[in-house]
Amino acid sequence: ARATTRRVVNEEELLAAVRRLLGALPEAWEMETFSDSPLPTAAQTLRMFQNADIVVGFHGSGQANQVFCRPGTGIVDVNLPEPHSQYTAHNSYALGLRYRLVMMRGVALHQAVNVMVLVEDVEEALRSLLREAR
Repeated sequence: ARATTRRVVNEEELLAAVRRLLGALPEAWEMETFSDSPLPTAAQTLRMFQNADIVVGFHGSGQANQVFCRPGTGIVDVNLPEPHSQYTAHNSYALGLRYRLVMMRGVALHQAVNVMVLVEDVEEALRSLLREAR
């Protein structure tokens, strides 16, 4: 991605793990990746989040798009251990979304250039939402 801060250095590993998890389910799931490269139109963004059953996202401005999600949509929020970064949780509960937190480990991550996502923690949060969806 084009991020200048909080670049997920193990993004491919994370995406592969999510694909494996979804591929092992008896029902078919489609995975889409939201990115600012190329930047989708507002209408495309709205449709993507309205049609999502589960959204896995890393702390940042893209998480604000959860306002377009339907009530009951699952949210896996990969977040920073900093008080100001908890707005996704507040929004999720206010919007009736099924929220799961995956807390990063470390300090001063908000301005870190590269971060490593805890893939196993994301998988566990995703499994929890998938169990509820059945």
